Amino acid sequence: MVEEFNVMPSMEHYACMVDLLGRAGLLREANEVVERMPVMPNECVWGALLNSSRIHKNASVAEEVATRIFELDVEKKRAGSYMLLSNVYASCGRWDDSARVRDVAMTNGIRKSPGWSWIELNERVFTFMSGEDLPSCMEDVYWMLELLNWGMDGEAPINGGGIFNPG
Repeated sequence: MVEEFNVMPSMEHYACMVDLLGRAGLLREANEVVERMPVMPNECVWGALLNSSRIHKNASVAEEVATRIFELDVEKKRAGSYMLLSNVYASCGRWDDSARVRDVAMTNGIRKSPGWSWIELNERVFTFMSGEDLPSCMEDVYWMLELLNWGMDGEAPINGGGIFNPG
C-alpha cells in the first residue's frame, strides 16, 4: 500500500486485515497484525479479532482480546464487546461464564442498544425495531414481512385464517 500507492494504512485498514485473517481462521496471524501495528489498536480492531474468535469458538483468544478491549477508556467500551464475549462462552457451552459476562455488563450500566431492521418496498425505505408495532399505514410493509417470514418458515402467510393479500 505504502510503496505502490503511497497510502498510509489507517485504523480501518488494520481492522479489515484482522477481520479477513480472522474469518479465514488465521487467528494467530490476525493477532500478529494487531501486535505489530504502529499505533494503539482501537476497539474496532480488537472487535474484529473478538468476532473471529466467536466464529471459530476460540474462548482463549476471546478472553485475551476482551481483556484488551476492557482495558480501553470507559467511554470506548461498547455493549457489543460484552455480548460477543458472552456469545463465545455460550457457543463453547460455558453457560456460567456467559451469564457472568452479561451480569458484569449490567452491573457496569452497559446496555445493548436495540437493533434496527430496514426494508425497501416500492422505492421507499422503512425502518423498525424488533417487537415494535408498525403503524397501520404500512400495510405493504406488513405484507412484505409476512412474505419474507413465509419464505423462512416454509408456511403460507396468513391473516385472520386466510391467505394474506394486500389487495
